[in-house]
Amino acid sequence: MNRELARKLLPNVNDPLVREAYEEYALYRISILKDQFLNTRNYDEVQLLKGAIRELERFVTLRDEVLQHKDK
Repeated sequence: MNRELARKLLPNVNDPLVREAYEEYALYRISILKDQFLNTRNYDEVQLLKGAIRELERFVTLRDEVLQHKDK
């Protein structure tokens, strides 16, 4: 993430209501994808689901990432 993008995201991740909404949505989607993951037998779909879960997990730690890059 570059500094400019981090600064644009900063107001959102610093607002507790917005941040909590992002995190809650990400965790909700992760739970759905994990159910799909457990029920699939297709290797390609397993790989796609793993990638989607990893990307959503980054929303849970988005504030940390933004704060790390805002001054670089």
